[in-house]
Amino acid sequence: MILVWMPFVAIFAFASPAVNTAIGDSYPHIAFHVLAPALLISALVLARRQLRQATTKAQRICLRILMVTLPLALLGNLIELFAAVSRLGEDGWESLKTPDLFEQPGLHTLGANLTIPALMISMLVALVLAAVTAIERRRRLQPVS
Repeated sequence: MILVWMPFVAIFAFASPAVNTAIGDSYPHIAFHVLAPALLISALVLARRQLRQATTKAQRICLRILMVTLPLALLGNLIELFAAVSRLGEDGWESLKTPDLFEQPGLHTLGANLTIPALMISMLVALVLAAVTAIERRRRLQPVS
């Protein structure tokens, strides 16, 4: 669950007004889009491993959903990374404020429109999976009367 939630939580550090004022938003933006795929790939590998070991139907359903949503979030994130690096190149490799990258339709918007819903669904499903797994473990640990 942490690997799925970390990209969302990390965005607040990378998009911090203090960071963006000090060094522009291009470098932190690209750093975020390098970190997030590493986390999402790790989450995907772990979800695949857990799918093979899933003991309940609810766990298998959650993990199968993650097997779809995590790659979509990863693809969207990589599209956003490509757009951010392209923009940095257009800006002469200088980290500038780039609010238009987020506001105007384009490649970054396309990637974000894929990343955001896929990541949000992944986050919700990861919560459900954690709850289902905890409930199942608790049931197995209860003594039989």
